Amino acid sequence: MHQLLWFIHIIGICLWFGITAGSLLVWPSRNSSMKSSSREVDTRTLVTLITRVSHTGAGLAALGGVALSFVIRPKTELGAFWLVSMQGLGAIAFFLSVIVLTRIGKRLVRHDAASFEENQAKEQNQADLARYRGWLGAVFILLLVCLFMAAFKPLL
Repeated sequence: MHQLLWFIHIIGICLWFGITAGSLLVWPSRNSSMKSSSREVDTRTLVTLITRVSHTGAGLAALGGVALSFVIRPKTELGAFWLVSMQGLGAIAFFLSVIVLTRIGKRLVRHDAASFEENQAKEQNQADLARYRGWLGAVFILLLVCLFMAAFKPLL
């Protein structure tokens, strides 16, 4: 059972971190040579893909992590501090990914083709895209810190 929980936790982290890092790498820039209309469609598709895969990964990571918290008991104070730190950072990353990014992502996906014709709607969409990418970067940094902490964990 212990190995299964680790497997679920690691698979969730791989999905969550992988889609976050990959999407930051392929995110279209404002200075892209693509036409504006195709860039918006690609961005909406990318946001939908990020949401689906990252929610799955975050859910698996949370499920495995919570179950592992009940199975593994730290033997030292440093181990207990490490476990609480990992749980706190994971909860913050989970909240940002599932709640904040989903709200901003819904606003981006809901824009229909007719609203892109208006200048004000385009400016709002660009602001939402920048905000989404910023929060995605914050989730990426939190996950990266969690991975570094996991690499240098004390004996539990």
